[in-house]
Formats: sequence, C-alpha cells, structure tokens
Amino acid sequence: MKWGAIFDWDGVIINSAAHHETSWERLSKECGKALPANHFKRGFGMKNEVIIPEYSRNVYDHAIRMVGVKVIEVKDPSELEGAFNSRTAMAYILAGPGDDGPLGTKVIAEAARRSGAAIVASCAVRGLETAAGRISWAAPCS
Repeated sequence: MKWGAIFDWDGVIINSAAHHETSWERLSKECGKALPANHFKRGFGMKNEVIIPEYSRNVYDHAIRMVGVKVIEVKDPSELEGAFNSRTAMAYILAGPGDDGPLGTKVIAEAARRSGAAIVASCAVRGLETAAGRISWAAPCS
C-alpha cells in the first residue's frame, strides 16, 4: 500500500512571505478594502486566540469574533490550563455576582495571569466591583 504525508513547512524549506503578502493585497483589492501600511509585518505572528468559558458566551462576544480571532471555548476546569498557549491574546468573561464557580472570575484571572494573557470582563459597574474584589484589585468605582 502506498501512502503519503503533507507537511506545512512554510518558512522552513522556503520563504513564502512575499507570496502571502501579495495574496493579501490581491484579496484586499478584489474586495475594495485598503490595507494599512506595513500590514503583513505588523500582523505576522500576532496572538489570535481568545478563551471564553461556555457560560460567558453571549451576544456581545460577536464583537470579539469579528476581529478575526479563534474562540477557544472551555466547559470545565480540566480544559482551562491546556487552552492557554503562546497564541492566546486574552480571556473574555462575563463577570459579576454569582460567577465564582469552577470557571469564575478568580479561576480565569489566575490562569490568565500565569500565562501572561489579558482579561476582558463584560459586566455592569456592580459586576466590575465584584470581579475586582475577587482578584484582589482595588474596586474601580469606590
């Protein structure tokens, strides 16, 4: 039996950066959109994953998805540590009273802190004060 393998060695065997840049510029032109100056070098290697606990998914995470990131949804604490990696830009959580469960603000904040990722908390002012207290930040509105 014959078999084969495909390896993505782009940048290892050949340098195809110019081809990638050209393809983005062609697509931009076809769509009638302008790319910012130095677009390819500025975006190359950027972090592009956002961790969102399942309970935090809501209509507002649409704004996060629209910037082109990959959403990593975690359902329980066993998935959390493995979800953070070198591509993680941030964790997004719905914070407020009652979010102190196994994937609550404190747990997510500690995991994000260990990985060096940012945290975006969607909450009302009261929720922000609760969240800040859980992770030992000064209450922002007191």
